[in-house]
Amino acid sequence: AKSVFFMPVLKFRIQPVFVDDLAKVIVSCLKITKNSVFNIVGTETISFYNLLTKLKSLNYKFKIINMPYFFSPIIKLFSLLPFSPMPHWQVRGLLKDEIFERSSWPELFKIKPTSFSEGIIKCIK
Repeated sequence: AKSVFFMPVLKFRIQPVFVDDLAKVIVSCLKITKNSVFNIVGTETISFYNLLTKLKSLNYKFKIINMPYFFSPIIKLFSLLPFSPMPHWQVRGLLKDEIFERSSWPELFKIKPTSFSEGIIKCIK
């Protein structure tokens, strides 16, 4: 089992896209001749807490610490340090808790999106 001491949790959500699905979209885009912009977001919106509990179910060992939102400035500051695991721009985006409108990319590119649970298992194992 993998081991980390603790994982801090703030209340933000993500819309993950499985890497293989994104690669298929990119390949399909190379075949399109006109200039187009596609918003690719995951078909599921999950909380960071749900992500961590899924990792725990896959034998990752750590404590989940729910942090009050007033810790967000400290996390922003920490993200500026050279040893921070997440860059500042990524932390800033997560703290905004932006959820993007789901586009019809699965239908457009004829791709069956991989669910979050299936995708994380494929990535971890």
